[in-house]
Amino acid sequence: MQRLFRFVWYGTNYKVDAEPNNGRGQADFIISMGQKNQSIVEFKLASNSTLAHVFTQVKIYEAANCSDGSLIAIFCFSESEYLYSEQVVKAAGYENMIGESIYLIDCRNDNKPSASIA
Repeated sequence: MQRLFRFVWYGTNYKVDAEPNNGRGQADFIISMGQKNQSIVEFKLASNSTLAHVFTQVKIYEAANCSDGSLIAIFCFSESEYLYSEQVVKAAGYENMIGESIYLIDCRNDNKPSASIA
């Protein structure tokens, strides 16, 4: 996923740093356009046993990198993972950020018909 994500930024004016370590651990990406415009991008699999920790983790990365904000993408490969991810986000009090800075990515193949068949 991270390799594919880099292609999104190809040919843009944004600077993309993959897994920079600025003293408090490695964020997946820092996307910036100049020193005063930096955002953290963190990817997590819904199956990650420490998924609930991602919010604390990102706050640490934001502080260490003097970031303007962050995006969290959680990849779900089953319905149960999707529901679990929703619960984790709600329990952390970030339900209103789903679709704004927290994205639950539905990677299932059992709930979308193939375009060649549909």
